[in-house]
Amino acid sequence: MASRRYGTLDATSRTPIGEHNWAGNVEYSTATLRDAHTVQQVRDVVRAQPQLTTLGTRHCFSRIADSRHALLRSGSLTGTLSSAVAALNLVTASGHLLHLSRAHDGDDFRGAVVGLGALGVAVGITLDIEPRYDMRQSVYVDMPLHVARDHFDDIQASAYSVSLFTDWQSTRCTAWLKTRVGDVADADVPELYGATRATHDVHPIANVSAEHCTAQCGVAGPWHERLPHFRLNFTPSSGKELQSEYFVPRHHAMDAMLAVERLGAQIAPRLLISEIRTIAADDLWLSPAYGRATVALHFTWKPDWPAVRHLLPVLEREL
Repeated sequence: MASRRYGTLDATSRTPIGEHNWAGNVEYSTATLRDAHTVQQVRDVVRAQPQLTTLGTRHCFSRIADSRHALLRSGSLTGTLSSAVAALNLVTASGHLLHLSRAHDGDDFRGAVVGLGALGVAVGITLDIEPRYDMRQSVYVDMPLHVARDHFDDIQASAYSVSLFTDWQSTRCTAWLKTRVGDVADADVPELYGATRATHDVHPIANVSAEHCTAQCGVAGPWHERLPHFRLNFTPSSGKELQSEYFVPRHHAMDAMLAVERLGAQIAPRLLISEIRTIAADDLWLSPAYGRATVALHFTWKPDWPAVRHLLPVLEREL
């Protein structure tokens, strides 16, 4: 494979140009912007630029996607979750089109699926799929946080997908359970480890309307209308906010939750909501779940970047 150094950012020489990421906390540092809507256009742009960084959905909250050299805007090209990728096409630094598959390319494939743009521009993805299935979603409110810690594995195993939401200030959390219709766990119980089943749709953030959330209260629907927390045609969460997520081995879930709780007084004024979820182990080299079952602690922050930037190193040291 041909190689070329994709532009890294020297923090001492930034010239903001008015282009921002999704949250608005990062202003990009080059006026050299290129758009590509087809694979051939991607190849032409890559060949023409000596150094290049690719912008996707601009959902990155750090400067990993910034560059002083050139930015390729590829938002019109589609992609999806890494664990379902069976094959992918990359435009390499020389402009060549490279095809890799799980079936034929072994470690080359596993090293490329989560490549963070270092190997080239992803322009085509083949996915593993299964027949459509229906799901239900039920929300259980006012679960004691210490119960969520003490029974973490049992709670996470109680449904096809489980998320815990908390603000780290109260002693309570909310459990969102998603089950496949017909599964053994497909039953709405009135109580779950001290939490009661909500009788109306709720938003993860208290006192925010649930109109943008996917249907709850056990109403069955197709998987793509239940697995996301928010309906695809609406703004997720509360809108313009900052987000960060930390990944720890699953067997450290209790210690990680306790570590964050200790910072509750510092976190709460900056936070909109936090989500705790689990991820199965995979074999993709740069995946945060590589080789281990993982717990993810997600934080949706208020749009106060100076305050959040000051808090993040404190949170990271505790974790």
